[in-house]
Amino acid sequence: MARSSTSWKPGHSGNINGRKRLSEQFSEIREAAMMGTAGAIRYLIRVYENEEEQTRNRILAANAVLDRAIGKPAQAIAFTDSSTPGDNRPLTLEQSKVLYEVAKQVREAQQKKAKKNEEKN
Repeated sequence: MARSSTSWKPGHSGNINGRKRLSEQFSEIREAAMMGTAGAIRYLIRVYENEEEQTRNRILAANAVLDRAIGKPAQAIAFTDSSTPGDNRPLTLEQSKVLYEVAKQVREAQQKKAKKNEEKN
């Protein structure tokens, strides 16, 4: 098939600036959402204060406002030694220390990788 004069040459892109990074795309979405935040909160408050509204909807609205105002309650996560099937005993102090150190090393490796990727771009 013959190439037209507008065809891209092999190895070249028609999009000179390239695709936006995902972080840029998420930033744009976050900004758009933030623009409507105040109106959404006002609406939720109106639903909560409307005594003619169903109780279920009023409770959902109240929870949504509270979650955004003071945050959701923290949930504890229990780590157990699952190396033995059916063994749900809590980790020992030594196992917890090892888990903490592994998580710390993983976080540091991720930070190094992110920094390296930033330096590339």
